[in-house]
Amino acid sequence: MLRKLVALLLVGIQAPLVLVVSGLLFATQAFAANPAWFANLTETNGVAATSSRLFVTPYCRPDGQRPLYTVNSAGVSSLFAWLQPRPAGCYEEYLAVSPGLGGFTANEIYVLQGTHVVKVTADGSSVTTFTTIPSLSPTHSGITFDQVGTWSHDMIVTSQSGEVWRITSAGVATMVKQLPAGVMIEGPAVAPNSFAPYGGWVLVGSENTSRVYAISPSGTVAIAADWPSAESIHVIPDNACSFGTSGGSFFSANYPYGLVRFPTTDFAGLGGKVMVTSENGGGVGLMSANGTSVAISSFDAEPYHYEGSAFVDCAVPPCTIDPSVGWKTPLSADTPATVPNGTNVPVRFVYGDCSHGFIHDESVVIAVNKVGDPNDMVTIWVYGSDITIDDATHEYAVNFNSGLYGLPAGSALEVSIYMSGVLRGTAGLNLN
Repeated sequence: MLRKLVALLLVGIQAPLVLVVSGLLFATQAFAANPAWFANLTETNGVAATSSRLFVTPYCRPDGQRPLYTVNSAGVSSLFAWLQPRPAGCYEEYLAVSPGLGGFTANEIYVLQGTHVVKVTADGSSVTTFTTIPSLSPTHSGITFDQVGTWSHDMIVTSQSGEVWRITSAGVATMVKQLPAGVMIEGPAVAPNSFAPYGGWVLVGSENTSRVYAISPSGTVAIAADWPSAESIHVIPDNACSFGTSGGSFFSANYPYGLVRFPTTDFAGLGGKVMVTSENGGGVGLMSANGTSVAISSFDAEPYHYEGSAFVDCAVPPCTIDPSVGWKTPLSADTPATVPNGTNVPVRFVYGDCSHGFIHDESVVIAVNKVGDPNDMVTIWVYGSDITIDDATHEYAVNFNSGLYGLPAGSALEVSIYMSGVLRGTAGLNLN
């Protein structure tokens, strides 16, 4: 993409805007969004979000290694998986999380790496090539999933060169349309059926023509709207939800500085409308459809350099830790363990397929209570060498030494495991 920042004098627009859309004149209302800084992640590019996970990809890597990061609710990032290596350089690698429709497995992550669509399992333990499309551009390709049904819940992939593809869960790719030569596109989204006359069509941004194009499943193409340096398209959910405890429903990479978030309250009453971001300082546009035409207005005028953006996808099932907790062999969660006092006790719990990112980057606290005496409690912060994670067996073990905390022999204890302040499970423990 064009990397120069364009300082447009858009900040502070309050009066209605008059914009020409598809040859018609519309007077439109200006809205006031409230974006706020979320995370200092230099050169963040691709963004995907669910109610429980936020993923980002970087732009440049001089070593050719391509990481996929998770970001927690506090804006702290950690490595989730290594993608496929590429020649050293800068690539815009966009991504999407499967909502579990059309035969795709929910919570799997799909990333565009040149001609390859790469699949990352929900726990981050496996990275494989899902399908290959030789004509895709080496960078700037876009990806989304059809949640409307007009594309049979297929994956939608666009190439910067103007190609629009649909891909089944079996990896079968079919080109739907090649846009005119010189039209560069990215950032696709499937419009809701209510967005007539383009309900169920794929909308894409074109930064070099400053237009939003609409493509039907049969390959018909129309100009839906004009917006400066149109970067990516985003359908506002009917009921916007937050990522974790962040309070944010829409996250965007403000290149090259990091992530900004828009609060859930910004989208009240706007479900079904469609947003378009600008790469070169044009802010965020808001599109409304009335059945025969599309009107566009300014939703936010901050002159950010938007790259990848994403609404929190409320349709994706939350990825949470399986709250089963117990003790190492031969003990189980529902039978209190009896161990020698003053020995290392390996507390363990089993986590689900979606929990990999959580258990690798979130803070862990063990709280020990004496049964019958809730006031006699010691809280143990556990980290580093005291933690053992086995991704093959999905087992998480934490060692703590009961004798270090003055717990007498004969004590009946209840041990609770908290991760980032959330109770994940409890188990009993007796000391002898």
